Amino acid sequence: MPVSDSGYVSPAWLPGGNLQTIVPAELFPRPKVQYRREIWATPDDDVIAVDWCETNKLSSDSPVMVHFHGLEGSSKSHYAEALMAFCAENGIRGLVIH
Repeated sequence: MPVSDSGYVSPAWLPGGNLQTIVPAELFPRPKVQYRREIWATPDDDVIAVDWCETNKLSSDSPVMVHFHGLEGSSKSHYAEALMAFCAENGIRGLVIH
């Protein structure tokens, strides 16, 4: 696959991917997100936990955004909470799969 140039230039005060990950997690306020957890049983006797972002203003036919976090992530990760808050504010039903 060819490499493409995104044109992204990091701010001078925030060089490198490590700082760009740490600074938002530690210095920016986290949105308040309420979740409703569902546990789904699987055919191999395991379970899948699904955290739905709770909001009262969305209907059952609103679009759905599914977030699959990484190995160290969860629905309480700063990026998951930010994404779920964005979903709730924009008429999207958000969920995080565990």
